[in-house]
Amino acid sequence: MQEVWNLLDTLDLKGSKISEIAGEGINEILVLHTNTNVDYIIKLMTRKPLDDFEQQRFVREKELLNKISQDVNVPTIVYADAETRHIGAKTIYGVMVMERLNAIPLYGIVHSLDTQRREEVYEALLNIAKKIHRYKKSDFSTLPNLRHLTERTWGQRMERIYNEAFQTLEHKKILSDDAYNELVRMLEYFEIMVKSIKEERLIHNDYWTGNVLVENPKDLSSMYIIDWEWASFGNPFADVYELNTDLLDLEKAEEKTQEIYKEVMPDNPSLHRLMLSMVFSIESLAFGYLFHNDTRENRAILKKRLENGIDSLKSFLY
Repeated sequence: MQEVWNLLDTLDLKGSKISEIAGEGINEILVLHTNTNVDYIIKLMTRKPLDDFEQQRFVREKELLNKISQDVNVPTIVYADAETRHIGAKTIYGVMVMERLNAIPLYGIVHSLDTQRREEVYEALLNIAKKIHRYKKSDFSTLPNLRHLTERTWGQRMERIYNEAFQTLEHKKILSDDAYNELVRMLEYFEIMVKSIKEERLIHNDYWTGNVLVENPKDLSSMYIIDWEWASFGNPFADVYELNTDLLDLEKAEEKTQEIYKEVMPDNPSLHRLMLSMVFSIESLAFGYLFHNDTRENRAILKKRLENGIDSLKSFLY
């Protein structure tokens, strides 16, 4: 895939050829590239990996998607490596090249759907999740990179998100001292919740509408699941709940989940639901302050959602 590096060598990632940069986040850059009438997205890892497991993320994602593509619509990854290279002023710790889908994020159209259509989409995504969750650890025993999925669990992801978000909340002084101290107190309950989840099935680990692409909004079979970097083994409830937070109100989502996917529900769904709602609210608010393009209005909405969540969880716990 030398042509990829040849292309990147010609780019000034901070310069004038900005039209070729599809997006830039905290940990990666996306570059658009067309070759023989095929559009590709080149994903570059820009944050130094914490360990070998994280450095192999793109390689692992390619192998995983190749494995499950017969059951789940996923992007076609044509190349991935974990080599470190210097491109201009940037250090790149890995690259992944995938065919670009002619699709849009489901997240962008959710609010235009009526209630009935949201329920239909939710049920379709639940059925996709069930296909993902059928995979067991033994299904990956012959694939060296995927055997290591057991090293990163859902609980570890949540703890990492929680800690990073807390650092942002504290540094930016987003909440009042009372609200912040209440969140710290709730961390103890969160840790108990994480330890109560039995880890056993393949889960996407970031299963929300922003990671679902739709080719045709009228055709539910045209949905693709993307961004598998956090995939691990865990309780499928983690995926199902994260999906709930975007499509339906919590009561309706829990009702539909019990109806369609009873084996996913934990012993105490109300507590898990509240705790997970808090975690994702904290994450959304904290990262809303990290990204410069998040609006003041959206930050205010996220802050209010988090404050309401604190009040609800206080009533439930105490």
